[in-house]
Amino acid sequence: MRKDKLKVIITEHKLWLEDKSKGKKADLSNADLRDANLYDADLCGANLSNANLRDANLRDANLRDANLYDADLCGANLSYVDLRGADLHDADLSYANLKGANLSNANLNGADLCGADLCGADLRNSDLRNADLKGANLNGADLGDADLRNADLKGANLHDANLHGADTRHTCINTIKLSRHTLYQHNEYIQIGCEKHSIFEWVNMYKQIGIANDYSDVEIEIYGNVINSILEKES
Repeated sequence: MRKDKLKVIITEHKLWLEDKSKGKKADLSNADLRDANLYDADLCGANLSNANLRDANLRDANLRDANLYDADLCGANLSYVDLRGADLHDADLSYANLKGANLSNANLNGADLCGADLCGADLRNSDLRNADLKGANLNGADLGDADLRNADLKGANLHDANLHGADTRHTCINTIKLSRHTLYQHNEYIQIGCEKHSIFEWVNMYKQIGIANDYSDVEIEIYGNVINSILEKES
């Protein structure tokens, strides 16, 4: 898409946001926006479904409640973007920079987040069912009350991540970096730090082991959620 045309669409959308009787809601569905510079753009509620935003710069943009269904955002810069309530169902966010992004209440069902940088991202109450998070950086991310059922978190970095209240049933986990020690699973055994036990032993003993190793109540809960999700997957 030509830069001048894109500029007009964004300007019209801004007018529409201020007064629905003026301007026009942005419809960028199926648009070719590869490498586009949308830094600090206000596209709140815009339609970007199936858009090609590969390697685009969207840093600090407002995409709250935007429709990004099946959009291609591979390698895009989405750092500190407002994506609250956005529809990212089946979107390709692989290797995207989502550092500090606000994705609370976003629909990420089936999204590809493989290798994405979600350091410090807000993912509270987000729908991450069936999402591919292999190798994603979730260091310090807030996943409170997120739905992670059937998500693939193999090799993800969850150091200092908040998983309080998250639904991790049937989540695929093999190696996960958590708040203090990395969790390794091999067949029916799990090793955390120097402690290696069967999955069933961990389920029955993780609280006692955590207390004995001076883990906080929150850390024990996080490890317990992950261990129980592994048990459900193996059952």
